[in-house]
Amino acid sequence: MNGRKVRFRMLIWLLTAALLPAFGAPVRAETARIVDPLNDFSLTYKHSWNVGLDSSNPGNFGNDTARAVRNTTDPGYFTYQLDTDVQHFTVGAYFWTGTPVVDLRFFVSTDGVTYTEFPVAAYPSGKPVQSWQLFVYEGEGLPAGTRYLKLQLEGAAKAWTPQVSKVMINAGTASVQADIPSGTILDGPAKLTLSASAPGAAIYYKRDTDAQYTPYQGPIDIASQTGIDAYAQADGLEPSYPKTFRYFMKSDLLVDRYGQSIKTPFADKVSSDQELQDDLERDRTYYGSLAVPDDRDGYGGLLGSAADYGLQKTGFFAIQQAGGRTVMTDPDGNIFFSLGVNGMTTNETYTQVTGREGIYEWIPSFTGPFATAFRGNPNDFSYFLANRIKKTEQPYDANAFFAEAVDRLRKWGFNTAGAWSGSTASAQHFPYAKMLPSSSDMAWAQVDGLHYFDIFADGAEQKIDDAFAAKLPAWKDDPYLIGYFMENEIHFHKIASAIPAAKASKVASKRRLVDLLKEKYNGDIAAFNTAWNTNATDFSELYEAPLSAGTPQALDDMYDFIGLYADTLYGTVAKVFRKYDPNHLLLGDRWLIGAVRNERLRDLLAETAGKYFDAISINYYDRNLDTDFLRSVHDKSGGKPVLITEFNYGTSDQGLNGGVVSVETQDERQLRYRNYVEQAASLGFVIGTHWFNYVDQPLTGRWWEGYTGERYNTGLVNVADRPYKTFLQGVKTSNDDIYSVLLGQRPPFHYDFGDPVPGEPQSIDIPHLDIPPVIDGNGDAAFEDVPAVQLTAANRVVGAGGDDIQAEYRFGWDESNLYVLAQVREPTPMLNSYRNSSVWKGDGVELFVGPEDIQIREGLLSKDRQLIMSAAVANGSPYWRWFNTSEQADIRMAVQPMDGGSGYTLEAAVPWTALNVNPAQGKEMLFDFGFDDSEDGITRMRQYMWNGTDANSGNRGLWGNAVLAGPADM
Repeated sequence: MNGRKVRFRMLIWLLTAALLPAFGAPVRAETARIVDPLNDFSLTYKHSWNVGLDSSNPGNFGNDTARAVRNTTDPGYFTYQLDTDVQHFTVGAYFWTGTPVVDLRFFVSTDGVTYTEFPVAAYPSGKPVQSWQLFVYEGEGLPAGTRYLKLQLEGAAKAWTPQVSKVMINAGTASVQADIPSGTILDGPAKLTLSASAPGAAIYYKRDTDAQYTPYQGPIDIASQTGIDAYAQADGLEPSYPKTFRYFMKSDLLVDRYGQSIKTPFADKVSSDQELQDDLERDRTYYGSLAVPDDRDGYGGLLGSAADYGLQKTGFFAIQQAGGRTVMTDPDGNIFFSLGVNGMTTNETYTQVTGREGIYEWIPSFTGPFATAFRGNPNDFSYFLANRIKKTEQPYDANAFFAEAVDRLRKWGFNTAGAWSGSTASAQHFPYAKMLPSSSDMAWAQVDGLHYFDIFADGAEQKIDDAFAAKLPAWKDDPYLIGYFMENEIHFHKIASAIPAAKASKVASKRRLVDLLKEKYNGDIAAFNTAWNTNATDFSELYEAPLSAGTPQALDDMYDFIGLYADTLYGTVAKVFRKYDPNHLLLGDRWLIGAVRNERLRDLLAETAGKYFDAISINYYDRNLDTDFLRSVHDKSGGKPVLITEFNYGTSDQGLNGGVVSVETQDERQLRYRNYVEQAASLGFVIGTHWFNYVDQPLTGRWWEGYTGERYNTGLVNVADRPYKTFLQGVKTSNDDIYSVLLGQRPPFHYDFGDPVPGEPQSIDIPHLDIPPVIDGNGDAAFEDVPAVQLTAANRVVGAGGDDIQAEYRFGWDESNLYVLAQVREPTPMLNSYRNSSVWKGDGVELFVGPEDIQIREGLLSKDRQLIMSAAVANGSPYWRWFNTSEQADIRMAVQPMDGGSGYTLEAAVPWTALNVNPAQGKEMLFDFGFDDSEDGITRMRQYMWNGTDANSGNRGLWGNAVLAGPADM
């Protein structure tokens, strides 16, 4: 009985094996046409062992619940057999755009034994969903006798991409064709004709703005930038996949095919691919003419200086004393002044092209020879990399790029790869600095709306320990590593307002603040209420209650908290850092210059940092160095050296924004560089200066900031990989002779630009208005007797050029409002794309009011207010934004253009309640005003201020004064 059962089961198994498909086993497909949704492999002839089905996340794949996919990164395939010749096929496959697309490959055969690769046309269909893009492959005109079709899936990055969704063989309608190729840039209106090769096929189309497809009846009018989706369907066949045709207008173009500004002429502009290829020889000549100074050791330090000054060879970078100077030494013990360049990567060269294709003359295919110029997806593209690909006829290779950059930097006299420069500097024997794991890497340490490391979070030290243990040991013994930065630009200047306003249930620092206050006031809630002007009944109420440090005593308390915070943060990081890396320098936390212009905050941070760091690092953007400022940091820190970790100068001569510190020409750029770097080196305690950045930012902004990203002339080379030779000549002159300056063998270079020197704060009397003005943007008669204050090029604090731009301001007051009349004359008025906290990037008027404690001229108090009023009007609606508060109080304002587009007039009535002012004749307050100028509504090109600087938003000490006076005719 048991034997019969076994024989019966064996028979069933043999029958099943004979009838069902197995891996690699041929299965007869008795058909002349196939429509395979790939719900299984029943319609295939055979498939490789590593190809299976994936049913996850159908919403990303057009609601397809099964797709063919590999389960290893080895090539996989599946094959079809037909009884008649294969004449046409269509395949839809989804690719994850987070990795470069590796196209499907197609092979044909007459006998199922010998296969020949067959070329196909491919096009994307529709828009990506969660980074999955549908690509359609179409083949026709196959060799006579073709009965077998093999699809091969490749790609070594990920096994799960691509995913094949549907296969149609001799069953699908051929795709729609257009008489004007997609991507054409039209000189003017045109008529588009669509066609389908299948006899009698109907065509359906829709524009970008249409919800439904419409039957195609005849030529389509194209009068502006547009996209058209079209598909065809013939009787008895499946419809084709939709194909998108995009057309652009020449008048809309802003960026040429090399990533350059179409509207900006300049001498070194590329106009052909041949010019880029010719640059190879020009580069060989130029870079071949440059040499590294012969007095440098292998690290870029001063050869022989260890012996000359009795310095110790430590095997790592160190801080030592040489001839009364605080210096950095390299592993050989030689004096090393760190001449660095940040961002020696291509990360800041990508720009977001998707959604605004009409402004670009050329965007290549994501899957073609320029695939490595995309940031792993079709949305973000680098014209810089595309130009290098055209120039070298080779795909982008990160290691080759970095090696070339190091060679160039050495020849320009640099010796350090600064922050955000990748991890391959050591392989090039090039000194470098790294970032420690920071709040950007640790979600638990972040606070919404604030760049801050919450060291008071539960388990913070252990979590830091875990992060450092995972990262630091690998680099512990690297002699080319100078050291680490622990953070970048913490918002110390916002702590006094942000942390009291937070909830302890969400922000651990708020709990620690309340605990500190309870300790400081000995649990006396009445004393706290008096000091902070609150009415709490118990300290326990304060944990979740929003607080405001609006009194001098409250501000003192917040400085105590900032001191505790800095000491805890710096001390914890230093302790854990030295546990895992005793060899390298701890280089500080790269202070934001606007924050530490506040002397009280600066002194507090310097004293604390001096206890734990080997050097104090500052991102110091300014036209000129304030040597007293730097000396104060050095002294307050107990004699710690200073490392300047970001600075630059830029121009708009190639259509970019000049950046944080904008100058007129490349010649001024090199003169500013020489002033800055040599002055720093001469001080006897500055150990390096790091330029930001290696390559210019893209014309249409950095990718991660969307359409409004930074687009600064920060680079040593431009988008075409062409060096700024005038600028770099001055750079090399200073870099090559920096040790003579550092050691006092010659004075630092100095060029006098005649820059204005800040004086005593200005004061303005604001007259009382008996009749309130009508707020309509037309300049009400109520202002007629009010004297105007004029802002001109002398008041420009950001940017360059625009010397004819000017503004006149008039102010008035009554018991309800402060009244503002601003008449701004500039050639590109009322351009501002922002209705959010970035409103400062476009045209607009700024106002600063410090209602109380005018003797405190540092940082911001909680009642201080900044107001920016946009000069743009959207759908008849004005826009304004309050800063240093979460409340967006109402104002009345109106903006009107001046005759002939020569400027705009802005009027506003700003309630005193929103400014925290109790108005009365004789009232004194801190006060400032100015305006922002943009030429495109996206990027601020210039800023003008009556009394202050570009750091006004964080420091009331830069503002002027105002007094509420009697009527203007008194």
